Amino acid sequence: MQIRDSGQIFNDSYEVQESMSGSFIHVNPLTTSSQQANYNEISSDLADYISNLYRLLDLRNDEGSNGIVDKIIISKEYLRKLCNDMVPSSFESISEIDYTELNSISFRLIGCYGNRNLIAKFLLSRNIIDQKLYDSLTASVSIGDTNQPSLRPGIYLSIVNSNLGLIIHWPEIGCYENASNDSSPIKRNMVNLHRYLTKLTDHQMCFMSDKDLENFDLNLENSCNNSDDDDDIHYRFEVKKSQEEKDDFKIDNGFKVNLSNEIKIEINNQMEDDVPLNPIVVESTTNQSFVTRQLIKKTWNLKRKTSYISAKQFPDDLETKLQDRYLLIDRNRMDMKALELFVKHGLKMEELLIPLHEKISAAKMRNKLKMIQEKSAIDEDFKIIQQMASIKLCVFESNFDKCIIQDSSLSQTNMSDTVFERIRTKYPEIENQIKKEIKINSKNWNIMKKRYNLTYTFIEDILEKVNEAGENDYGITESYVVKTFRNMFTDDETDLKKLLEKYTQQIQSKFNWTPSDSKFDKAMRWVLGDPNINKAKQKTKDKSDEEFIQELVKFELFKGNDDIKELIINTFFEEYNKWKKNDFPENLQKILNNTRNNKLIEDKLKREYEEEEKIIEKNMFEKICNEIEIKYKDGSMRLIVLNVKKSFAYFVVEYDIEELQPNQLQITIYETSLKEEDKLQIQENESHIPCPILLSNMNQYGISFRIDPQYYDFK
Repeated sequence: MQIRDSGQIFNDSYEVQESMSGSFIHVNPLTTSSQQANYNEISSDLADYISNLYRLLDLRNDEGSNGIVDKIIISKEYLRKLCNDMVPSSFESISEIDYTELNSISFRLIGCYGNRNLIAKFLLSRNIIDQKLYDSLTASVSIGDTNQPSLRPGIYLSIVNSNLGLIIHWPEIGCYENASNDSSPIKRNMVNLHRYLTKLTDHQMCFMSDKDLENFDLNLENSCNNSDDDDDIHYRFEVKKSQEEKDDFKIDNGFKVNLSNEIKIEINNQMEDDVPLNPIVVESTTNQSFVTRQLIKKTWNLKRKTSYISAKQFPDDLETKLQDRYLLIDRNRMDMKALELFVKHGLKMEELLIPLHEKISAAKMRNKLKMIQEKSAIDEDFKIIQQMASIKLCVFESNFDKCIIQDSSLSQTNMSDTVFERIRTKYPEIENQIKKEIKINSKNWNIMKKRYNLTYTFIEDILEKVNEAGENDYGITESYVVKTFRNMFTDDETDLKKLLEKYTQQIQSKFNWTPSDSKFDKAMRWVLGDPNINKAKQKTKDKSDEEFIQELVKFELFKGNDDIKELIINTFFEEYNKWKKNDFPENLQKILNNTRNNKLIEDKLKREYEEEEKIIEKNMFEKICNEIEIKYKDGSMRLIVLNVKKSFAYFVVEYDIEELQPNQLQITIYETSLKEEDKLQIQENESHIPCPILLSNMNQYGISFRIDPQYYDFK
């Protein structure tokens, strides 16, 4: 095989070499330390800034046996980006590429080559690049300048749209200036890159100026005598006698490498299943490499796959995956919701779900009936609670018994103590809530209490101060005081201060009383002042309704005048009845509503239903899975359904698919490196036997990849 330096294509994990026959052999070479340095991406690379541009082939310098040579590199970084942009996750590693999905994408490719500036102008006109990128691409850059932003020579793919791609041969600086010099490395690089351009595209666009064309030798008169060999270059050789002729020859040892037992076993492989496994040595002066081959027998592998499909595609996609496979359902990852989606939309076997739906419907009906029964029981309980409230009211009304004949029907009940005890247990706070609500909080009741307390305090103090003064010259008789009490208590005035002033003025006016410094006058001024108002308010605040009513019943301010006492009690009892008729039922209803809105029973029944639903789904889930697996039991490989989700109009289905992995040929490339002392020894003594050391990456020796021996070979 004849290998040209400029005709080699490398990347950091594999190499493509073109043989004389035009076939391509995929190899995995070891890169030298100088190569690694050249592979480092620089920030001035314009390829990183051009949208939808991928570097396919990259022209790089490397160290060869005869010095620096040019090599054409395939960038794994851009290959990975291109594959994954076309089909997400299609490129896992160089040995794991989903060719099936990638081959489903069709592109029309058109090539272009020629003058850099003209190509850049074309890209600008097609809006592939903007003005700023155009200026950078056409800026004057010297060959050795790595700081100026530039696009490295090579082959690029620009995705124009979903159906069209542009393959760009971006040339070296000055490649057309030496076009007539066949031995020029730049010429060889140009020819090789153009060869790859024509292999990728059937049609190319040429962008050249008249000045570029002047550098080409277009004299084709003797073309018929030319050889078809692309590299038919004439060399001049001179042969000199270097040593005396000998009848035999001696083969010296080349090098010695310390290898592990595992590598030694690989080296000793020869042939298996008609596949050659003997090792291959890759010759080099300073970085000796060797290749081992190992046959990996066919195996069954589970691959995790996710399908994004519409409802229409779901059955067909499942049928395709089931070919020669039996179906299993992952009980740990699948739930009933996912199983229903799978059965209904994938298998189209909705009849399997009918028993499930019937059982769940029956459970719902039972729960609904329980809810009705519970609500009915609550309504009956509320009737009992209302009777409890009536009894509490009767107890409260008993405070009026001394003067008012009560309706005994309120206290009549057929309920036993057991029933009431059940209500207290079931509704532990209900009795206290009723007691709290038996509080006469009507506005008119409070006004009447304050007016009564003020009137009582006012009249009581007048009588007390008159008696203390020992003066009765003003004619303040008991009948007058009783009348004043009646009028003041029944007065419509709600403002206590105005009420007090009104009856103070009446007393002053009736008796023509003019204040003086007498003991009686001082006492009257105190009685008619604000302290009585404050005293009345405080008394109203301190006494509960029950205590207040008991005080009314014991009213003895005017002995022998029971009519005034009866008036007072009847007035308050009438207001109490208004409160009992209008306010108390609303207050009691609030208590009942709060008890019903507590939702304790609803929550309890909901939990019971959910527990029953879980049990039904658990039992039916296992039953449905078994029926499905019995129906789809034929096949030599497994298809395991992991999960099914619905996302808008599409389904996301996760599978573990078992696939047959045929025999694979594992190629492992080991690179060695000479120690500095060995390099010095070789320079001094060509017969020195060096001891190279194996290079490793993260304690891993060798770079491995696999190929199918039925279709590919490695030489």
